Amino acid sequence: MTGFCKSLGLGLVIMVLSSAAWAGPANGFGLAIGSASHDNTGKFTEGSLKGLDFDYTTSGLSLALDYQFKLNDAFSLNVFLQSSSETIDSNDLTATDAGHGIVGLQLRLWFDAIFIGGHVGNYTEVLTFEDALGEEQSISGTGSGYGAVVGLEGDGGLFLTGQMDFATIQYSDAETDLVGTRIHIGYRWR
Repeated sequence: MTGFCKSLGLGLVIMVLSSAAWAGPANGFGLAIGSASHDNTGKFTEGSLKGLDFDYTTSGLSLALDYQFKLNDAFSLNVFLQSSSETIDSNDLTATDAGHGIVGLQLRLWFDAIFIGGHVGNYTEVLTFEDALGEEQSISGTGSGYGAVVGLEGDGGLFLTGQMDFATIQYSDAETDLVGTRIHIGYRWR
């Protein structure tokens, strides 16, 4: 899937760069698809495993929905929702799949079609695993975090973003520090 995302991203960059006019911030809904990957380092805080460290990495498909409010020609405010479905690539746990979600608020500074920004948000994580009987179970945690974004948006509404995330996720018996990246390509209805 990584090769597909790179090819799709390159195609979008070419389309955006070949656009006749550069965009600045514009009001409108945006819908995007891309890839997400996360590195998690944690520690059990309760129970018989208390004090033990663990880590795991995940990667998979990401979807994003946002609404952008143009504040002026240089700034915009984005309210966003992002969700990803990921497989666990390596881990110290018995989990096989992970889901990550973010509800956040992002401030963007624009330089014609290019923007940079930062955000704060509420992060969630769901881990899926098989119990001792072979039945699928899941656990979830939540926490707050922040991140940074860089992107390119053409006048026609096509956009490409790269994002970094940092969050602390609290479970009932563990705490994990999450570091994530997301790459999205999408379209904004202006």
